Amino acid sequence: MFQLHVDAREANRMLDEASHRCHNMTSALEKSKVFLEGNIHQGFAQQRDPWGNAWLPLQDSTLSLRKRRGNSGSKILSDTGTMEQSLKTVVDTQGLTMTMDDFSGVHQEGNPANLIFNRASAPIPARRIFPTINDDVVFPDAWADQLAFYFSEMMEQAFDSSH
Repeated sequence: MFQLHVDAREANRMLDEASHRCHNMTSALEKSKVFLEGNIHQGFAQQRDPWGNAWLPLQDSTLSLRKRRGNSGSKILSDTGTMEQSLKTVVDTQGLTMTMDDFSGVHQEGNPANLIFNRASAPIPARRIFPTINDDVVFPDAWADQLAFYFSEMMEQAFDSSH
């Protein structure tokens, strides 16, 4: 009689050790933070959403209002720069959270029923800043690939150092 026994204890030990090393995802999350913030800022600079679509241009009424306030600029979502500068990202053991000031939500989703001084219609079109649609995160393919790389790199390092 011939018998073959495969001992999985060593493989299980390596998996446990790698799992322990992957438990702390800080390095991958920190790299993701820098990458995502860079892409958000690039969107402001290029006046495009995360998928590369141009933001709708400003209305003449918005440009006139800016001009009356002494701002002749026509850069979209950058009247004072405060909103873009308010981008904050927090990394913890559970993941990362990006926030921006209160007005970003209106611009992200749009507000077709917006009124100026509760009278004149002034719809605000959606100009997506973050890669979300209907509260779901939908990364562009290039973003998803890069983020996946950071996490696969972390896992590779965990497995490499576990044996």
